[in-house]
Amino acid sequence: MKDQWEVVIADPDAGYLQLLAAYIRSSHWADKWNVRWYSDLASFLQELKERSARLYLVHKDWFDTEGGEGWLMLDEERVAEARRLFKYQPLERLLAGAVEQAELHRPNRFQAGRGVLQGSVVVSFLSASGGAGKTTASYHMARLLNGHGIRTLLVLLDSVSSPQTDGAEHSRLFGQYLYFSRNGSSKAVETLKKLIRRHPRHPMDWLGGSGSLKEMEQLTAEDIANMLAHLREMDLYRAILVDTGSSSASAARGAIASSDKLLCLVTEDAASIRKTADFLNACPRWLDTEPEPIRAKLSLVLNRWRGEPSLESRPFAVSVAAKLPYVQSFQQSSPWEQDSPAPAYEKVLLQLAEQQLPLKETGHATTA
Repeated sequence: MKDQWEVVIADPDAGYLQLLAAYIRSSHWADKWNVRWYSDLASFLQELKERSARLYLVHKDWFDTEGGEGWLMLDEERVAEARRLFKYQPLERLLAGAVEQAELHRPNRFQAGRGVLQGSVVVSFLSASGGAGKTTASYHMARLLNGHGIRTLLVLLDSVSSPQTDGAEHSRLFGQYLYFSRNGSSKAVETLKKLIRRHPRHPMDWLGGSGSLKEMEQLTAEDIANMLAHLREMDLYRAILVDTGSSSASAARGAIASSDKLLCLVTEDAASIRKTADFLNACPRWLDTEPEPIRAKLSLVLNRWRGEPSLESRPFAVSVAAKLPYVQSFQQSSPWEQDSPAPAYEKVLLQLAEQQLPLKETGHATTA
């Protein structure tokens, strides 16, 4: 069939290959994949010399880290890292995950106006007061972008808003990462990769902070600047969305200074409007920079909008980029328990993403 993928699956465990082959032959994957199987390394290497395929699923002992696009590693261990697949999981989930990673793990080149943008775009969500909805907005934008083929990482700088992690082990790794980062160690990037987690229901990754509130409060602007630089260096994500949280003013300052785009969320109540105006006026002085560079990458987002035009007349230095409608159900649960927002909210959030990010990949439109 002309639409079939050419797929190579190579693993020294012949019994595992037989099980996988039987499943593919008896399922819908038989119409989608034309698979060549290898349990012998010499035969697999010969295959690489003579033929090509769209997707390679290769055991970790044979994995060629220079293999490039289309290479995914079959691993016996659960590792939260792009290009790795835990082989001992339900086979349908394994194969669907392989397709998802193959589609998402592409070179980071995508259309931005007239040119082509390389690397990750970092967008930070901030607010002048708590409860403005930046965690909900950043979470759902990450979910939607991943669903539209833009590989996106959500970074949470607030331990309170972070979902559950593996507790003490996550905190230990986070502390270890900070140590390596602050001392300029080459181990920092690999340690940071180990902190990235996969959402249990959606095809998206997230990076939470330390489980220690004290450690989060002690994060410096340089710590966050280094973290974002390390995430860019990984070259795994086309978009990195940062929920600046409220644990550390220094951490927020580092995120703001290191971001390509800034989305400041504000609600229609008088306190939020006043605090936001004060924040925008003080921001250049707070960051020790001229106002124009901040203004150039800053957009206001009116959240929980009920259709009233009150905010339009307020004297903000930047215009309102989007009005996210009020969704009552958001007040009743954590973002991590929300599978899909109201259609109107989702539509506006995607339009906002299109303003901030190049959603058209070279030769491949990712939005409907």
